[in-house]
Amino acid sequence: MANQPPGDDSVGRMQFLLGLRRRGISDAAVLRAMDEVPREHFVDRGYMDDAYADQALPIACGQTISQT
Repeated sequence: MANQPPGDDSVGRMQFLLGLRRRGISDAAVLRAMDEVPREHFVDRGYMDDAYADQALPIACGQTISQT
């Protein structure tokens, strides 16, 4: 998609959402939020390409964003 922000990965986002469904998450509000809130905005710049990977990533204050 031409208007996607740098680091956005539409395919990765779809795979991420499918992974949530495979793990039994079916609440429409949760899935919608996970689709609408761009994970790449929360990870350090060096990890933007991995924002939708199935791994924990560092975020601010020494914390991590959990894998799916």
